Amino acid sequence: MESLTNDPNKLSRLIALGCVNAIGAIALLITPGLLSAMVTELGFSNQHAGYVISAELWGWALAALPAVSWVRRVHWHRTLYASLTVLIIVNLFSAALSSPVPLAAIRFIGGFTGGSILAISTAAIYLTTRPDRSFAIFFAVQLLIASI
Repeated sequence: MESLTNDPNKLSRLIALGCVNAIGAIALLITPGLLSAMVTELGFSNQHAGYVISAELWGWALAALPAVSWVRRVHWHRTLYASLTVLIIVNLFSAALSSPVPLAAIRFIGGFTGGSILAISTAAIYLTTRPDRSFAIFFAVQLLIASI
């Protein structure tokens, strides 16, 4: 049984899950800026920049398929921490890359990790005693972050 410190029913935990979920989905919000930066700063063609973004979004989308089978069987908080760590490492590593093919490969991993974060944080909402209330708070936090 999980300790009370990892109780998803706490308001602070719901707010944190909403923030983490927004981090997982940040690729959608900053895609136009990333495309522009790859073309202007890295000298990628529009096509190469599009491939890099597509690779990340494919990873993000494909993460949902295996998550259906494993997300309910893991310790959500430990897996979430590990996924966030991987996402940080992937982002730091991709900041050092300036070639489209390796960048697309590492961004696919980042997308897959981000998609996993979305699956884990969303599944944690349904572990609460009042999932409807929890989802409302979760969604409100996401909208607030997206607005900022």
